[in-house]
Formats: sequence, C-alpha cells, structure tokens
Amino acid sequence: MKNFKCGVEIHQRLDSHKLYCNCYSNPSSAGGSAHGALFKRGLRAVAGELGGVDRAARFQAGLGKTHEYFAPYGECCLVECDDEPPREMNREALAQALRVAKSLEMECVDEVRVMRKTVVDGSAVSGFQRTALIALTGTLETSRGPVGVDSLCLEEESAAITPEGYRLDRLGIPLIEIATAPDIKDGVHCREVCEKIGLLLRSVARVQRGIGSIRQDVNVSIEGGARVEIKGVQDLKALPELVDNEVKRQEALIALKGKRVNASPVEDWSAEFASSPCRILAGKKVYGFQADCPGLLKTPVHEGKTLGNELAGYARASGARGVIHSDEDLTKYCLEDFPRKGLWIVCSDNKAALEAVRTRLLALGEGVPEETRRADGSRSEYMRPLAGGARMYPETDLSPVRVTRELFEGAGTGKGYEERVAEYIALGVGRALAEKAARSEKRELFESLAKEWDAKLVAGVLLEKLVELKRGGATVVGEEGLRGLFALHAQGLLTRAGLEEALSRLAKAKTKEFKPAIEKEGLRRLSPSEVERLAREFKGGFAAFMAAHRLNADPSDARKAFENG
Repeated sequence: MKNFKCGVEIHQRLDSHKLYCNCYSNPSSAGGSAHGALFKRGLRAVAGELGGVDRAARFQAGLGKTHEYFAPYGECCLVECDDEPPREMNREALAQALRVAKSLEMECVDEVRVMRKTVVDGSAVSGFQRTALIALTGTLETSRGPVGVDSLCLEEESAAITPEGYRLDRLGIPLIEIATAPDIKDGVHCREVCEKIGLLLRSVARVQRGIGSIRQDVNVSIEGGARVEIKGVQDLKALPELVDNEVKRQEALIALKGKRVNASPVEDWSAEFASSPCRILAGKKVYGFQADCPGLLKTPVHEGKTLGNELAGYARASGARGVIHSDEDLTKYCLEDFPRKGLWIVCSDNKAALEAVRTRLLALGEGVPEETRRADGSRSEYMRPLAGGARMYPETDLSPVRVTRELFEGAGTGKGYEERVAEYIALGVGRALAEKAARSEKRELFESLAKEWDAKLVAGVLLEKLVELKRGGATVVGEEGLRGLFALHAQGLLTRAGLEEALSRLAKAKTKEFKPAIEKEGLRRLSPSEVERLAREFKGGFAAFMAAHRLNADPSDARKAFENG
C-alpha cells in the first residue's frame, strides 16, 4: 500500500440543550413526541465566502428535491424550523468542547467565530450547518505512535432522516467534531484511534449515549488515487475491513486508468419493454444506453462488489432504485432474450440517474474521483462529490464569543479513561469491572453510589445484575430504589443475594415501603443466631443449606455456624 493516508472525523453529541436554543432532545433514548408540525422546503446552493459554489452543494441542489420536515412539539422550536434567529451559543456545550480540547493538549482559539457550512441535502432546514472552530493541533497517543489531532469544532447535529422525511428533534443538538491528521497506519489502527477518542469523549465530557450518538467519517487515499470520505460509520468492528475495501476499490479503479469507453446517448427505450417479461420494467418509462465495453462491469472492485455495483450507486444517489445491465445474470430479470448486443444499461423512470451512470462510466479512464461515500457495514456507496472550502461563509446572526480566562479555566480538564479505571481499581473494583464502569453510560451514577457504599458491590449490581435482569425483560428499581436497597444492605438488613432479588421484586414499591416489603417477601437478612439455629436443625451440609437459604442467610454467618456446629 504505497503512500496510504487515512484520517478520521469523529462526531459526538453532547448531553445538553441545543446549541442555539433552549430545547432539549435525546433521540437515542426511548420515546419522542408523536405530535408536531409538518412543513416542506426546497433548498438551493449559495456561494461561499470567496464567491464560489461548492460542487457537493451544486450536486444536491441539482436533484431538485422538496424536503418534508416533522417538528415534534417540546423537542424543537422555531429556531430549528429556520423561522427565528438563533440565540446565543450554548455556554455549557462550549465549556465541554474546551475541556475535551485541553485533554488532547490542543491550542484553543481566543475567540470563537461561527461559520455557516452549506448543506442542501435536506438535513438542515436553513440550507446550512453552523460550525465553530474551538481548537487546533493536538496529539493522541496510540499503540502505533502519536496521531495528530488537526481540529476540534463545535457544530449543530443534523436532522434525522425517516421514511417520511426529516425529524427536527435531532437538529441543533451540540456536536463535537474531532478531525485527526492522516497519520493512521491501516484499518486496524483506524479502529484503535476511533475507540480511544470515543473513550476520551465519554470520560471527559457529558455526552449522549445510544445508537447514532457518535459517528465516524473516514478519509482514505493511496498513491495514484484520491481522497475519499466515507461518512456515517457506526460499527467500529467493521472499520478494518471498510478501510481495506476502500483501498482495494481505489486500486481497482487505478488499474482502469487510461481505459477508453465510448457510449451512445441515453435514450427512451420504453417501447422495447412495453410487453417485456421483466416485471421491474414492463410498461414503465425506461431509459437506456449502450457502450463498447462488454464484460467490463463484471470487474471485481473488492470482495462481494463489482464495477456494476459501483456504478449502480451513482444511480441511487440521483434518486433511482438502481440499474440493470447486460453484464449481470439476466435470468433473474427474465431478460436473457433481450435483443440488444454488447454492454447495455437501463434504468426506469429516471433519466438523470442513468445520465449520472453514463458520465461515470465514460470517466473511468481518469482514475479515482474525489467523492463522499456512505458507509454500509464494511462496504461503501457513492453519495455525492467531495465538498470543499467553497461551502463556508460567515454566520451573520451570531456575535463572536471571547474565550476568557474565566471561561477557559472554568471548563476544567476532566478525568481520562485510564485515570478513571485506576481510580476504580483503587476502590477495590477488579480491572474488568473497572473498565466496564469507565465505559458505561451509568458511570456518573456508579461514582455517586460508590461514594456511599462498597464500590465492588455497587459495580456488580449496577453493571452486571441490572443488565442481566433487563435483558430478561424484568422491571427493575430506579436510582432512588437502588439507593434504598444499598442502604438496607449497609444496615445489615439484606444479603447480597437478597439485594439482587429485591431489584425486581420491589420494582413497584415505594422506597419508604422497602423495610416491610423485604420482610413480606422473605428477603430480610437472618441474624447470626437465627442462622445458627437453622443450621443446627438442618439435615445436610453448608452447600445444601445455602441453596435453601441463599436469599436471606449471609454465607459468612452460615460458614461459622457449620464450623462451630
């Protein structure tokens, strides 16, 4: 792999109210309002700060789409609908961003200036995303040497796409974007870098958890290729293969460099499919063209993907469901007797999509184009041309924010992942549980409970037993109930096993009712004298006794009773 370059951009949602209004939303949590307002918008590309129109924005605007938006009541307001100017920047989110920047030893800016980044794919009602540079030039230590951190920005999360359109509850949530230098060595190293930054963010900042709350964009290029951005990587396990596949894809396209292809214009072929046995195309408006390169679309791009699959992605990016071509198995479409010879490609109801495929086919000889692609497991698919600097221009509705000494120092530094793990181990928690606690979304609750009660017990109950019960579908006590049960255990009224049993049995009881409830449920811890009496009367050994009385007999009391008996 010559001149391999790879860097990542990591986007993490913060757990705070939105960046430019006071609305709060966590789309990754259960629920969400089903009531709200519906409206539509058409978006157009505008010139950037230097007067040029970005190629990605021009491509998206050229699709001519009208976007539908749903604004849930209580989770967004007129700011997200672009019907009210933004309010001042969320200072809590800014402090969180500064804290992360300091943890990466970055150089923070003296003044935060907000820019608009043209985005006309529908994910921002206004047609732009607000983004602000917070810090530059940091370093992340990894097992394969330091990786530079080029920038840290604070920006707005995009709207969530649904089958019906876009939901605005997600739009405007503060998002930290961390961009690394192209220092990543390969796909395995890429995964390590993403994991380390993810752990740092979760350790240092207050972040949202759940699917979609953190996303990775991966930039890859090789010698003779071009920079390609793969957006929306969710599964870190797929990263090594995703990067490897992108390298193979670029190598396959480099091998076609200089290839000359001739193709006929895209024409209306509907008449040829009027009575076709192909149900996908019969009776529809069908467009097609021919080219002088039969067999070319069978060329492997990487395992499980051919050049034909690659070109179909360009059709889908233009709104089509895909294409059918003569280099694939035509029996599955009942087109094995189609009379045209050589390579032909058809698409239904979307001439522009087939034009995009033809344009890309004719450009194969130019090598690897710069583009933005969508992650799909360990594969990727074309989305749009790669965006550039022409999409940026100053935000005129917001004043700059001075990073005063008070603001900078008040942001604090936060504890790193390894520091937290070491702290938990010092409290008596084993390494495996300590690492689980440091990664967990219940970390703050664990730290709070561990200040009052045995940390090892708290970790086991909170991070293992509760998870086990929930996976089994059980209803369990909340935070207040947990505190009540740990207090009863500390008072000697519950054994460890009794406490764990009470997690689900007392889920519907009020905390003040716990004492009579554990008596009623037979969970009250037996006194040493009660255990001794029962042990004398018991016919069997220690193990059998504990099996019979595991919920309310403490093992240490039972062992003493049997040793003395």
